[in-house]
Amino acid sequence: MIGQNKMINTIFSLTVGMKIFLIAIAVIAIYVLICFFIVLFKFINMAKQNKNCRRIQEGKDRFNTIEKAIGKASYNLYSDEEIKLDKSKEGIKLYYFPANENDIQTTDYCLLVPGGGYYSSDPALVSFGCAEKLNQKGINCFVMNYRVKKDANNQAPLLDLIRALEFINNNLEKFKVNNENYNLIGFSAGGHLVSLFSTKYEKLGFKKPSSISLIYPWVSLGKKIKITGNVVYDIFNIVERKVGLDYFLKSKINKEMVDSITVLNHIDKSFPPSYILHGDSDFVVNHKTNSEELIKVLKEKEINYKYNLVPKVNHGFGIGINTNAEGWLDEAYDFWNNSKK
Repeated sequence: MIGQNKMINTIFSLTVGMKIFLIAIAVIAIYVLICFFIVLFKFINMAKQNKNCRRIQEGKDRFNTIEKAIGKASYNLYSDEEIKLDKSKEGIKLYYFPANENDIQTTDYCLLVPGGGYYSSDPALVSFGCAEKLNQKGINCFVMNYRVKKDANNQAPLLDLIRALEFINNNLEKFKVNNENYNLIGFSAGGHLVSLFSTKYEKLGFKKPSSISLIYPWVSLGKKIKITGNVVYDIFNIVERKVGLDYFLKSKINKEMVDSITVLNHIDKSFPPSYILHGDSDFVVNHKTNSEELIKVLKEKEINYKYNLVPKVNHGFGIGINTNAEGWLDEAYDFWNNSKK
């Protein structure tokens, strides 16, 4: 009892300033805790959403079927000599998905580029399932992986994308594809790669893609982070941007280099027709600061586009089976067909 009275007297004896300070600390702690649980809840929902919607196993099974039928269906993008000089090029592959492995017909082609924030690049995670679906439509297609983490320095993923397209162009007859009406699909960071390439294809000597499909694209990489008010989410975005820039540029991080890879700064009227898809619950790559900023530029430059913002869908859904995004690949395919020469 004496101890309790002593504690009460101590509390009442605190200065007004100290009381205000302690109340402020408590309010801030509660605010941060609420922000943390909001973000945690979104992460859990994303994990639940993505568990069964990507058709990962079906995509892997399709690729295994192709390899059994035609033999080798994955190709190193770099020669043994190049790998010997630069070990980072080892394991960078192109995966071939012919529509009919028993009777391969020449078709237009699609190249799928996975995401991963330049931290990872798993070709099977979201791209194999989409390749399987495109095969059902009679399209021969490809999935690539690219260098990540410290191996991604000096824009290496963009160089890998360029090499993949060169490899396809040099083997059109072998792969039974033509390059008159090709399409690129990029997911998240892959959307950054595809759209960045689409600002440079002329200078690089490539034909213009008939269309590109940007799926929850991370096109704001390079732009300053817009504060949302959720301190945990804002810190996440700041770290995400820093990691992406560190991996993609590393030794050349300066204002000029950051500007050079900021897609929104380099779009002109030569940019390909664009199908854009985003979930309105995506907190990893926010639709307002990415897809909708891209759309503003496309409108200004009079570029043909279709934008589909799907409700209650988060990041990384891939083909999106059993979500509100299901069917997007059909829309993207129709948009591609309508954009052909």
